Amino acid sequence: YMMKQKKYYDLEDKEMYDAEAIDVKYAKFFLNDKYTPLKHWKLHPDSRVCVDFTYKPVTESRFVTVDKKLMINVYEKNSLEPDSKVDTDIYWALVKHVIPHDDCRKHFLDWNAWIIQNKGKKVRHGIILQSDEFQLGKGSLYDVNRDILGRVNAKKIELEQALDKGKGYLVNSIMCLIDEAKSTGKWEEKQKLINTLKIIITEGSVGIRQLYKEYSEADTCTNYWINTNHRDAFALPPNEVRYWVYFSEAKRNEAMLTEYHNARFNHNLASGVYAEMLDRDVSKFNPNGVAPHTIYRDMMTKLADKPVNDFVRDNFEQKVFPFDRDLVTTVELLDWLKKKPRVRVSRENDVATALKQIGGIKKRGCQVNGVGDNVTIWIINNHEIYKNLTASELGKRYIGFWTETRAD
Repeated sequence: YMMKQKKYYDLEDKEMYDAEAIDVKYAKFFLNDKYTPLKHWKLHPDSRVCVDFTYKPVTESRFVTVDKKLMINVYEKNSLEPDSKVDTDIYWALVKHVIPHDDCRKHFLDWNAWIIQNKGKKVRHGIILQSDEFQLGKGSLYDVNRDILGRVNAKKIELEQALDKGKGYLVNSIMCLIDEAKSTGKWEEKQKLINTLKIIITEGSVGIRQLYKEYSEADTCTNYWINTNHRDAFALPPNEVRYWVYFSEAKRNEAMLTEYHNARFNHNLASGVYAEMLDRDVSKFNPNGVAPHTIYRDMMTKLADKPVNDFVRDNFEQKVFPFDRDLVTTVELLDWLKKKPRVRVSRENDVATALKQIGGIKKRGCQVNGVGDNVTIWIINNHEIYKNLTASELGKRYIGFWTETRAD
């Protein structure tokens, strides 16, 4: 019997029922009039009266005591078993491809292995894994963790869901992937977003407000992994220690990903990785410590703090001048942006970074009349038309927007 819900929880089908439903379901087992199913249950010495549900992967026991209150543990152990005989070379190849730096790769693997070895315990920092390349394989690496832990224990959500405190992933997951995360707002909105995520990632309990229920504080053991294709996805404060950040420069390797997924679906890859993760030495990994510093964390802080990125993105999304055309150059755009009172920019590199964030593709060494003999042209719209043109061909097609405007 669940006291908070005032209903009966059937351990057979894991559903909640009122008293009448229980009596109807089990009536055929009580053919005499002496007992109804519920009366029999109420008088039976093994009957259990629980306060509420909880999620405790540290044990497979169905009934657990939390703060002297008997609870039903809703954790369901995944049926996958480790198998050290499985060939896992493709997994390690993909990890090395996505994260070629040894120290960074070690931390990434230690973070994952510690969680798999200590189900139900929390690492006090999250992972932010970024790549400019779409479908690089970041999510594919998470998929193996999901195969190991089980889909009910390792969830995939979008950024908007991450900020909804009514969702069960907050309290009923071992690991959670926030996929393709991007804050599209201004700096202040990004700051609010990252502070909200910071609390969710680091705290051992979290406030939730589920539908038709009062606000409550619940224990959480969820660990967070965030994937994004945007280097300025979050306005991380300087010296932020709750996030480990890595920018991958790798390119999508179609053959490697095909082999990887073939191993996942047809050759029991997850069981092999499971065995090796369980054997991995994580004795020096500190789950309660700060996230190791990376240069990428500093880069994300600086990128998200630059008004030029917001300005370029806003104008590009609205297709207003000069982002209503297909081609721009950094040299012209820098000169134009300097005239904008709310944009502080002094280097072409800052402009290039802003263009890269909106999906721009660059072509170096273009000769453009009225602009320069060796300029970089960025394709920001209709990429398919221009991407295969040579620098000479692209230079001939380019029409200077700022030089023309000033000449007029």
